[in-house]
Amino acid sequence: MTVTNRQIATAHAALNALFNMKLPDGSSQYPLIRFAQKYNPVADAYIAAERAISEKFVAFDDEAGAFRFENGRPVLKEGASRTDYDAELKRLQDMDADIQFKPLPWSIFKGVEIEPVILLAIDWALEVAADDQ
Repeated sequence: MTVTNRQIATAHAALNALFNMKLPDGSSQYPLIRFAQKYNPVADAYIAAERAISEKFVAFDDEAGAFRFENGRPVLKEGASRTDYDAELKRLQDMDADIQFKPLPWSIFKGVEIEPVILLAIDWALEVAADDQ
């Protein structure tokens, strides 16, 4: 299965919530731990590349020690092009994430309440068996 960096970025918060979840059956943690070991380095590489793009285009707020945002959008540096920024970010997000993983079996989450928004963000990482439907 091919996963894009966009899917990695979209699923990041949801997967971190799952990685910190305690499952009722201890052996069910194993597939989750193995998935996290493969996912985390790929997510870290994406975050580093995204940061490099931001450093090139986005204004930095020295007082807050972070990139500047207004109304949820990054404030660009003087002379930086929003079109160039968006295009570079899109190219990064459209790239394959180059992650090899075994999908998480849906059965490991039996009896665990998971918010639908989390499931929607990670649907590409789940494997639902016929008897799980």
